[in-house]
Amino acid sequence: MFRKNLSMESGPSSSREDSKILGISNLFSEQSTKVKTRLCTIR
Repeated sequence: MFRKNLSMESGPSSSREDSKILGISNLFSEQSTKVKTRLCTIR
């Protein structure tokens, strides 16, 4: 019962949202690292 309730709460929709947030955060981190490397190369 408990496991079923957990699976229902954390269903595919929530997992998709989590993946979207993770993807966005990854994109931001990649951009920030690129900007940092560019600043270092400019200096």
